[in-house]
Amino acid sequence: MIELQNVCKSFKDQRVLDGLSLNVPDGRITVLLGRSGSGKSVTLKHIIGLLRPDAGRVLVDGEDITALDGSALNRVRAKFGVLFQDGALFDSMNVFENIAFPLIEHAKLKKGELRARVEEALAAVSLSRVEEKMPAELSGGMRKRVGLARAIVLHPSIILYDEPTSGLDPLLTDNINHLIQETQRKFNLTNFIISHDVGAALRIADKIAVLYEGKILEEGPPGQIAASTNPFIRAFIEGRQGEYDVL
Repeated sequence: MIELQNVCKSFKDQRVLDGLSLNVPDGRITVLLGRSGSGKSVTLKHIIGLLRPDAGRVLVDGEDITALDGSALNRVRAKFGVLFQDGALFDSMNVFENIAFPLIEHAKLKKGELRARVEEALAAVSLSRVEEKMPAELSGGMRKRVGLARAIVLHPSIILYDEPTSGLDPLLTDNINHLIQETQRKFNLTNFIISHDVGAALRIADKIAVLYEGKILEEGPPGQIAASTNPFIRAFIEGRQGEYDVL
């Protein structure tokens, strides 16, 4: 579904991605693990075409999106839904308006069809009777759920998650992780998650890739990563500070 080939990206004199190569399999949950500032968000922005690499290619369904712009790039972006770290809801819109926004922008639906799609998306994230609430009235977990409802309302084939459990307590973290798994199974989505939450990655991922110094240090199923003997990965998994400044 998604493949990054030898992607390099620098900002002024800082090399962030240094020949990163990664395959994101179709219909699975892939988690990119790395400490803060390691380039996870930069990787995600390359996947959706918000950044262009200095070198290398980014393929989506076999198409090199680094060569696209304008309507051609928007056509590829229509395959994606994105759940941002804080939900990124519009504070001046209620829940219904937030979820309906991408439908109004990109789909021509009658009023009844619009409401049905919003209700379908809310049901998928186990929310009901919240359409009239404003974002300020929602808990952190509910904001994440509304953000996910908005991400899936256009029926994308790929969902990108930016630190989906950041700032949540352990119970809400488990709820969001369960919701990610449930929506993946229900809609057969390709999920790409960037995170520094090792425990969550080991529980929900089909594949984990560990980012270090601009490259993929190791990738594989959770059991392989959990058993890795690489010093950085061991320190990361065990949450140890020190030589690697693991966060």
